[in-house]
Amino acid sequence: MIVHFILSGETLESISEEIQLENPEYLKEFHNKYCAREDFIYDDLIPRKKLLIPDIDKIREYNSRNDAYFKNPRLNPVLSFRPENFSKIYAVTNKEIEENSLDRKQNTLTYTVSVKWIKSEDRSHIFHLFKNTFQTNREA
Repeated sequence: MIVHFILSGETLESISEEIQLENPEYLKEFHNKYCAREDFIYDDLIPRKKLLIPDIDKIREYNSRNDAYFKNPRLNPVLSFRPENFSKIYAVTNKEIEENSLDRKQNTLTYTVSVKWIKSEDRSHIFHLFKNTFQTNREA
């Protein structure tokens, strides 16, 4: 357990992020479990008061619960990704414009990118990417 003196502007969220605790509610829960009754946290943190912070093993235990708000299934829907037999060609255009008070120059580079699924290996997908059909155009 670590004793931290709360600085002005600190929140449960900012301290949790700093110690890599995914759910800030556990910081408040931990503190309230081990602190004196007069040091309870109800809402906001009060600068210059003590905050009891869990050690790394307790942080890992809390994080293993996987119940932080950002892990909510509604915020992280399962996306189906089935790229087998995927093959597509994309056209890419890069424009570079240089302007000053006297003139304007524009360079354009166009090419195609071929993306083709090759295979799955060790829970990863292997793709072949190939750039071709390069063409440049310079306008003054």
